[in-house]
Order: sequence, then structure tokens, then C-alpha cells
Amino acid sequence: MEGQEQVEQQEEQTVSKADYDKLLAQSRKWERQSKANAEKAKAYDEMQAKSMTDSERAEAASKRADEAEAELAKYRRAEERSAWAAKAHESTGVPVDVLQAMEAGSEKEMMARAESLKGYFAKRQVVPGDGVHLEGTGDGESANDWLRSTIPTH
Repeated sequence: MEGQEQVEQQEEQTVSKADYDKLLAQSRKWERQSKANAEKAKAYDEMQAKSMTDSERAEAASKRADEAEAELAKYRRAEERSAWAAKAHESTGVPVDVLQAMEAGSEKEMMARAESLKGYFAKRQVVPGDGVHLEGTGDGESANDWLRSTIPTH
């Protein structure tokens, strides 16, 4: 019943061709107005820039430079952390994405955290097969026996 009510509501919301044309014309009007406003805003910004004093221009340029330097420092820091994570991964086997998600202020700290997690990732077992069907080990052991043997019982 609920689906039928939704269909009926959708049917009631149909728009006539005349209404559609009217809405389309109004949309085009607002689009033209928006473009005109964008041009006016650009002209206003240019006029503002021309009326600035030398000290105001220098201050604005300095602010943009500071923002650019901060952004560059952020990217360099991310690149540095990626290098630390890659090095720690090579040394410990802990996945890079896990290491990058960790808080670490230095390469030494990243390595120490990776060492503390090393045991968890060293115990990983690779399950043979196609990812859907488990294969046996080939020594007469069934897939279920193999799986049971990989689970610690202590």
C-alpha cells in the first residue's frame, strides 16, 4: 500500500508544459543575473585592489605568502610521515596505512610504535585458496582441519 501512495503522490507532482516553460524561463533569468553579479564582483575586486595603498598590498601579499608556506609545510610533514611509515613497514612488517594513522612526532617514535605492533602482524596467516573456497594443505588434511590447526587453543 505504501508504495502505491508514493506513486500517487508522484503523479500529483507532475508539471504542465506551460509551468515547465515558466520555470525554465525563470531559471534562465536567475542564471543571467548570477553571471552579471559575478562580473560586477570581479570588477569590484579589481577596483579594491587598485585603491589599496602600497602597505596594504604588501600586507595582503605577505598574508598570502604565509598561507602558502603553511600549506607547503603541511604537505612536507605528510610526506615526511609517509617516509617514516614506509621505513617502519620495511623493518617491522606493520602495514603502512596502520602506521600513517598513528600519532608520532618523530621517526624514532614511529619506529617504536611499529615495534610494539609487530607481534600482531607477524602472526597473520595467509589462507590458501581463491578467497571464496578454502583449499587444504595438500597433505591429506581437509580445509576445516587446516583452519582449526591455525587457531591457537591456549
